[in-house]
Amino acid sequence: MIMTTSTSSIPKPQPAIHPELLQNYSPKPKQLGQGNFGRVFEARVKSTGSPVAIKIQKNTPEARAEATFHQALNIRHAVRCRKSFMDVEGGDTSRSYIVMDLINEAAIPTAFFDPNKPNVRLTFDDIITITRQTLEVLECLADEDSIYFDLKAQNIIYQQPSRNTTVIDFGAARKINSVQSLIMTAAYIAPEYCLGAPLTPSFDLWSLGCTVYALLTRRSFLPAPNNPGQVDRQALYNIIIQAIARRIGKPTPEYLTVCPKAALYFDEKMEFKNKIDFPELKDWIETLRETGQQKGWAQEDVDGIIALLSRMLCYENRATATELLDHPIFNREIAVSFEYDPTIKCKMYIHRASSLKKPLEEITLADIPAPDLTLDFRETVSDCLHIPRDPEEKYIVILEKDGTFHNVFFELDEGNHLDVSEHQEDLNIILERDSEALPVEEEGAEPPTKKPNTQEGD
Repeated sequence: MIMTTSTSSIPKPQPAIHPELLQNYSPKPKQLGQGNFGRVFEARVKSTGSPVAIKIQKNTPEARAEATFHQALNIRHAVRCRKSFMDVEGGDTSRSYIVMDLINEAAIPTAFFDPNKPNVRLTFDDIITITRQTLEVLECLADEDSIYFDLKAQNIIYQQPSRNTTVIDFGAARKINSVQSLIMTAAYIAPEYCLGAPLTPSFDLWSLGCTVYALLTRRSFLPAPNNPGQVDRQALYNIIIQAIARRIGKPTPEYLTVCPKAALYFDEKMEFKNKIDFPELKDWIETLRETGQQKGWAQEDVDGIIALLSRMLCYENRATATELLDHPIFNREIAVSFEYDPTIKCKMYIHRASSLKKPLEEITLADIPAPDLTLDFRETVSDCLHIPRDPEEKYIVILEKDGTFHNVFFELDEGNHLDVSEHQEDLNIILERDSEALPVEEEGAEPPTKKPNTQEGD
C-alpha cells in the first residue's frame, strides 16, 4: 500500500536562533512593530542591561543593503544602528538582524492621531520642530548623496515632552548611484520618479512637504489609491501625476524635456492621455489658511508655513534642506548641543526664564506647570535639544531626583553648548548631605520640606 502525506501537514523548517542573539542579548517577547519585510522586537544587552530594538527580516539583497547603509549612518535625529549581522546559511530560513536604539514612543499617527485620545495632539510649534529636525536628517543624507525615499509620518517618532524627533526605518534609503526598484508609499512619491527625471535628494523634500501638510491639516496632500498594490505601476504613476497636477498645476513643457517618461502620460498638447476624473480638490494653500483660522494660528505663522511648503511642493528648483533650514519660521526655537552624565539617573526640566517673575532661588516646578522640555535620564536622551527661544536668552534648568531639586540658570542662544553633568553631581551631593542631616522622624510627624538649591550655569 502506498501512503501519501499532505504537504500542508509537513512543518516548515524553523530557523535556528542566531548565536549572536543568544550570547549578547536577552530577548523579550514584546513585538514592537511589523512591516512587509520584517518584525522589530525589544531586547536588552546582557552586559549593560540597556534596552535595544532588533529588526529581523529575511536575508535578501535589500535587507543586506539596508543593514550596510544603516550601520554607516550616524545622524542626529535618526535612529542609531548599533550593529548588524546575518545568518551564514542561505535558503528561506536565513535572516538579517539590525540592532538599534530602543525608542519607546509610537510613531506620530499612533501617538497623536488616536481618536480615543483627543487631548493628545501636536501643536503648531511641535510641527515646526518636527519639520526642522527632519530637515536636519535630510541635510545629512544629502551630504552623503543619499535619499531616504519613504518619508512619512509613520516613519517619524516625536517625543513631545523633550521635543525630540527621530526618523526610523531606513529600509528604502539608498545612495543615489545604487537606486534600483523601490517600494514606496504612493501618496508621498515625488513627481520626478514617475516621470523618469534624474533623482536627487530633493525627492525627500517633496515627501516632507506632503507629510507636513498632512500634520497641519489632517488631510492627505494627494488622493492616492487605497490599494496601490492592485494597480500596475504605470497606471499608479498616472494617478499620482494627475493628482499632483490637480494640486500644483501641470509641469512646464521645458521641465518635461528632461523627463524620459513624460510621453507615457502627456500628449503633444500637454493633455493627459488617460485622463482621470478626480473629486474636486480644494487649493492646498486655501486649505491651510482655513485650517489656520479654525485653530487660531497667527497670520505670520500661516504665511510662513505656506512659503516654506511652496519651496518643497514644486516640480523644478526645489529648495535644498540647507536652504530651507534658513527659513525665518525656525527662529522661534534654538538648537543647542547637550551633554549630561547618563550614570546619574535624574529628571531635568528646562523653561524660558524671562517668562517667570520669581527670583531663581524661589522657583519650583509648581511655577512651571508645563516646562518647555522634560528629560528623563533613565532613558537615552538626544545630544541636541530644541528649545523655544527666549527673547532674553535666559533659561532655568531644574534637576530633580527623589524629590530633591537643584536649580541652575543658563544663558543660551542658537548653537550654544549645554552641559549639566557637573550640576548632576551637585544634585547627588545635596542628596547625600540631606540624607545625613535628616533627623529621625517621630511617628505621625510631617516630613521636612526640601527647598530648591540654586546655581548659575556657565
